[in-house]
Amino acid sequence: MRFQDVPVDPGDTADKVREVMSRPEFRYEKSWLDRAGEWISRQLQELFGDVEPGVGGGGTFGGGAGSLVAWILIVVAAVGVIAAVVYVVRHRVRRPEEDEAVLTSEIEHRNPASHWADLAARHEAAGEWKEALRCRYRELVRTLVDRGQLPDTAGRTTGELRVDLDRTTPAARAAFDRATLLFELPWYADEPTGPEENREVRSLSAQVLDQPVTQRYDSAGQLRGEPAREEVTA
Repeated sequence: MRFQDVPVDPGDTADKVREVMSRPEFRYEKSWLDRAGEWISRQLQELFGDVEPGVGGGGTFGGGAGSLVAWILIVVAAVGVIAAVVYVVRHRVRRPEEDEAVLTSEIEHRNPASHWADLAARHEAAGEWKEALRCRYRELVRTLVDRGQLPDTAGRTTGELRVDLDRTTPAARAAFDRATLLFELPWYADEPTGPEENREVRSLSAQVLDQPVTQRYDSAGQLRGEPAREEVTA
């Protein structure tokens, strides 16, 4: 049995397709990428006119070069959004104030002893003994650096400071060790501290600075009178 070709009306076919696709089971939520693509397509149509003719004489900016340009613009827009988000996040991070940033070795190294003394006095007046003790210890270290009793090197640990000072001022060993311990306990062991520890650190600092100096570090971090160490090369 042979079937005769039945003429098909394109308009009826299109109507039936639309009717079927409008059913709930065929509906879906467009993604942001779909919506962005449609928006860009509309903008390109307004700017450049029809690129590819559509059904019923209409036109869309799709296919071929149009699709390529649309996707390039989508990528560029996405990169722009990501860059904007990164910029906003970076600049919304609260920058530490001066008295909060002093924990970094570089800032500690740049600050003069007078800065630490003034900052310590403010913390002492506010009853902020942990911060005050830190500043008093940094005031001592900076003063020793200025006097050549410690090397002018940023980022030294408290253990390295002990060794460095013992080379130039061995008589100050006990007092400096005690002052360093009083600094380390609240900051590294979270031990409580108060006005008594603060007064003791100030007294110990005076003792350290009052001891005789046997050698001094120069601007290169070498002890005066001691030959510079030569680097060993393979």
